Amino acid sequence: MIKQIGVKPSPLSFGWFLYRINKFNNAERYAKMMLEQLPPNDRGIGDAYNLLGLIYNDIKRLDKSIEYYEKALEI
Repeated sequence: MIKQIGVKPSPLSFGWFLYRINKFNNAERYAKMMLEQLPPNDRGIGDAYNLLGLIYNDIKRLDKSIEYYEKALEI
């Protein structure tokens, strides 16, 4: 696929894809990977926190969901 389009998707893009097909554990891993790779003030951090909030909401970990939504709002 990468050779066909010539663009390598980011871990966060792949995380969103995995989330949309209900692969929550894998989506969580890619979102956290993105948080480790991004510089401190990158706007993608808010996107990663939002994705983690959605994942935890869907797996009924509401405490973690709220934690990540709040982190996203702080940015």
